[in-house]
Amino acid sequence: MGQTVKLTLAVKVPTDSAVVSFPLLEQAIRDKRTFVPLLNDTIELLVKHTVADIERDGANWRTYNLALQAFDSGRYVLPPFELLVEGKPETSNSLTLDVIPVKVKADDQLDPFSDILPPFEVNPDPEALEEETEEGLLIWWLIAAAFLLLVIIGYLFYRFRQTGKFLPFGKPVPPYQQALSKLKKLQQQNLPQKGKTKEYYTRLTDILRKYLNRQFEVKTIEKTSKEILMEISADDRIEKYEGLLQSIFETADFVKFAKVNPSVVENGRCMTDAIRFVNATRPQDKEDGSNKKKGR
Repeated sequence: MGQTVKLTLAVKVPTDSAVVSFPLLEQAIRDKRTFVPLLNDTIELLVKHTVADIERDGANWRTYNLALQAFDSGRYVLPPFELLVEGKPETSNSLTLDVIPVKVKADDQLDPFSDILPPFEVNPDPEALEEETEEGLLIWWLIAAAFLLLVIIGYLFYRFRQTGKFLPFGKPVPPYQQALSKLKKLQQQNLPQKGKTKEYYTRLTDILRKYLNRQFEVKTIEKTSKEILMEISADDRIEKYEGLLQSIFETADFVKFAKVNPSVVENGRCMTDAIRFVNATRPQDKEDGSNKKKGR
């Protein structure tokens, strides 16, 4: 019981090159199994086998050297095995297998157990351990430095979008001066005449968005034109310019989303109105614009 039993199946073939197949084993190989269960899993036919061609009594024979294994005692009658010779079935005889249990007595001498290896000390090289520790710390320092660098770059990019400068060197440029400078530069580039009308209106409204955000703290970041105009209408300081700004933003939206191509006069009017709005809302020379009271 538990040991393998050799089983040899021999089938007569017309020639040593005849095609012989063992469907039961071949299916198990395709299924990537290591054994084939027989008699409701009582007997196992191992898939691993060898094949040989022999000549006996003037005839050719194909032999299959197999192995059986059983884990329960008893007498078993194995069913016939079927092989195909040139496509024709050939069936083996039925076999009887006696599986005898292993008898063990309480006073039987067993093989002695081997002792477990005693514990032993590991004495690492202090210099090698110190080098590994330094390398680990260096890696963590590099990761921390890279993260800090990313934070600084993100902050500088955000500051540049808000103020036009990466670092606060020198006296800060007032929002109206920055807006007027960018508007005049955009006006001089004549983008609509170069077929870049969409870029022209995108930059024009972006300048106004930043000016409104910096000068009046109007929330313009990631806001639609309609949402910005609602913010303007609720601010006592600039509500009277809502109609002027509405004309600019609506024209820009038509260009960007409806691909409308305004006339030269319309392009110039939007630029003139934007400059007029910034000049009309700029702080007076002797008045701090931050002290103006914000409306509702």
